[in-house]
Parts: sequence; C-alpha cells; structure tokens
Amino acid sequence: MPYNLKYYTDNYTTFDEWFELVLNNDEVVYPSLRIPYSKWLEEYIKEIENRSIDEVKKLLRCLLCPITRGFDISDYETYLLLKESKIAEHTEMAKKMSHNERYHRLANGQDAWEGMTWVLELLPSNPYNAIKALESYVYAQPNLPDDRIIGIDQCIQIILARFITLDNSFEILLNLKPIEFEWLIEHLYESMGYETIWTTSTRDGGKDIIATIQRTDGIEHVYIECKLYKTTSMKIETIRAFRDTGLLISSIDRCSHFKQRRSTFILRGVLDSWLSEYLLVLQLKTKS
Repeated sequence: MPYNLKYYTDNYTTFDEWFELVLNNDEVVYPSLRIPYSKWLEEYIKEIENRSIDEVKKLLRCLLCPITRGFDISDYETYLLLKESKIAEHTEMAKKMSHNERYHRLANGQDAWEGMTWVLELLPSNPYNAIKALESYVYAQPNLPDDRIIGIDQCIQIILARFITLDNSFEILLNLKPIEFEWLIEHLYESMGYETIWTTSTRDGGKDIIATIQRTDGIEHVYIECKLYKTTSMKIETIRAFRDTGLLISSIDRCSHFKQRRSTFILRGVLDSWLSEYLLVLQLKTKS
C-alpha cells in the first residue's frame, strides 16, 4: 500500500494528470514531492529512453523543489515560544533546538527545506555527482520529511535509468585489459571515499589494490584481488592463493569453491550493477 494513501487527493487518476497538476501548481495535490505509485514510477522508467532530457528534468525539478509544510511553521512557532519563555527548562530546551537550520531559514523568510534543483545543472554530463549530492543531502538532514526522502530516492532511480544505465555493460567490461579492470575497481573504491594504492605485479603479494578508510571505530583496510575472466569457472588454486582477509572481485557468475571464511567475494551480478552505475563517468587512470 502506498505511503499515506488515505491523504491522497482525488484530482488525478493517471501519471500524466498528476504531473500536469504538480507542474502547474494551480491546486492542492498530494503527494506532490514524489510519484504517487511505484507502478507509475516503474512505467516511467521503462519508457524513459523515449523521453527527452528536458522532459525528465521537468519532473526532477518538481520533485526537488523547496518546501514548507504546516508542521514546519507550527514547530518553528513552538521553538519561538520556548525561546522567549521565562521558564528555565523551556529556554534550555530552545537552546538544544537552536542548531536546527530550518528555524534559521524560516526566520529569514526562506522555505523550511531548501530545494535541490541545482543538481540538474550536473545533468546530463555528470550524473554520478548529482546522485552523490542527493545522497549527501539526505544524510545531512536526519529529520527530512518522508515524502522528500521517497522523492529523492525516485529521482536517483530516474537519473540512473536515463543518464547512467548502459546496455551490455558486462560485455564492455570484458573488453577491458586486466590492468584496466584493476584501475576500474580502484576508481570505484575511491568514489566511495577510500584512499587507494594500486600495486604492481612485482610487489603486490597477491593484492592488486589496498584501500583504506577512516571509520568511527578505527581505520579499515581492504585488500583487493581482481580477476577478469571471460569464462564461467575459477580454479580453486586461485582462491587458495588469496589467503588474506579482503575482497576477491571476479567477473564470473558463480564458483563452487567459495567456502573460504576469511575472504569476501564479489561476483558478476554485483559487479555488473556497479559498472552500469559508474561507467559513464569513469575516467580510467593512466599509470606509468
């Protein structure tokens, strides 16, 4: 059942009717920050190649517009009452609430929740950074309205489908040289915030890439072995040779020997998904 279905307005019955209402903004329509039904989203994405970039951007613009809800106003008014109260407990509570940027925006006459339409300037040339910006916004706003969170997730799906997803991405992968495959995996880890070291065949000790990232509980080290196969089998000797805790990233679909407990394996399905999302923005490094 769709989220908040009981609050849906009855002034639309199709996606096109809903979109026209949201686009024109002439009357109240709910929901307006997200596509009402998952089926409509699936159908839109299915036909997205037939839609122009301008048309797709119009939809994204509607889903990412700035907003102020009635709840935001009442919450701000409560904050002001607490702030101006002569009761010590109230003023102390207001101090704890004062970090909320919504209150500062409303005090300046702005919307409670800023829009994210500026990410459209990253399309179509830089869709991955557009997605990263949207994900960072959700991460930075823990009290974001549910409709906005759902809408942003829909925007990410739309951007992936229209600007990133590729046909035959795995076939493209198999045309890479083994060393280029290693650079690709290194680039993907860098895009996830890791510091990486690409090792050479003469000194890697079985590890093609060493990735490091600072976590709240300490430093995480990931030792990565990359295997680009055009067949559907992997020798058990290859797995046994990689004894360190880490990742063995392979282009194959399956392997009957994946019983090692100390290593994690990423197979074709996950790798194909990665490639579809990142290949358009990938710039393989030139190593000397």
